[in-house]
Amino acid sequence: MSREIELSSKPWEHVSSDELGYTFPGLKIETTPYENEHTGQRFNVLDIDGRNSENDPTVISAASFNYRIDPLKIRELSVFAKQSNARILYAEQPGVTMDLKDPMHTRGDFQTPKQLVLAFAGNFDPLVREQLKAIDSVAHLKNGQEVQFFGESLAAYSIAAMIRVLAREEFEKQFVVTRMDFHEPVNAYQNRRIKDQVKMYYQLASVEDARRQMYLAKNKALWPEDYVGAFEKISPFTARIDKHVKRRQILPVYAGGAGLRKGLHTALGNALDANHDLRDTPMIFSRGKDSTASFERDLLAGAQVVRTHGGRAETATLVSEPGDTTPIGHAALDAFAYMASYAVARKAEIDAFKL
Repeated sequence: MSREIELSSKPWEHVSSDELGYTFPGLKIETTPYENEHTGQRFNVLDIDGRNSENDPTVISAASFNYRIDPLKIRELSVFAKQSNARILYAEQPGVTMDLKDPMHTRGDFQTPKQLVLAFAGNFDPLVREQLKAIDSVAHLKNGQEVQFFGESLAAYSIAAMIRVLAREEFEKQFVVTRMDFHEPVNAYQNRRIKDQVKMYYQLASVEDARRQMYLAKNKALWPEDYVGAFEKISPFTARIDKHVKRRQILPVYAGGAGLRKGLHTALGNALDANHDLRDTPMIFSRGKDSTASFERDLLAGAQVVRTHGGRAETATLVSEPGDTTPIGHAALDAFAYMASYAVARKAEIDAFKL
């Protein structure tokens, strides 16, 4: 059984957006375009610095399936950074991005043939090497620096691949990894049955998307004065941009989604075998109790694989507080109050796991 972590929205219902984090003036928020000088490949890196001291954590993260850096994502991660007192470095997936200054004419938004083919096969290493380069070009991380990793949904696969690339010393710098979080990893333990894959995509597009709109409605109810919703629903113009970009980028999006069928346990096992120091680093697999895109059995199986390779793993289930009937689904952290509650719990309760 997984440990239950309660998401409590009540403490956040009467706080200002400054206190919550997304308009907090003390945060440094920068979005920086990255371009590979040899291939011309381009995507964006988001840097949100909420640290109060040099001892506060640096968290490397990545965009999930079909997600780009937009106003809503910046706000979500600002809440995460503020309530975690952390620096969040968030890279878009190569091939799935847009030029924020000229979104209808995005250039360089492609994946190389190698990236595309290997992503389809479930190997995200070539993509994450580029993401690590992009993050380092913005953050100028030090060799041997302590970092944490956080990945949600498809980004859990990106994080697992980053860990493998670093463990095999396939990146120019080495970091001391102090923690890894895999939240809502879709198909975490290699379910290849086509009917289950189709069902999963259907649930993401129907059940979970409807829930996401419910979480965003919570944001509007609590902070109506400066509400920002999903990018594709902000205005007819942004809806047109979203459609245009997604149509152009359907191949890399499809390849990444198809790669989920292979599971992420192989990459983690490879990383633990390549670098035994990682066996002392906590890996935490978590999911929303009501999610239809990730499953308890997969988290438990993934954690067991980590333990089999000598690593330390724990599983957690995010649940709503007593009296709150809101289902905690795949995108629950899109609700700012839940994100704030999760960030606080991540610092306190989850760190208290007896790993």
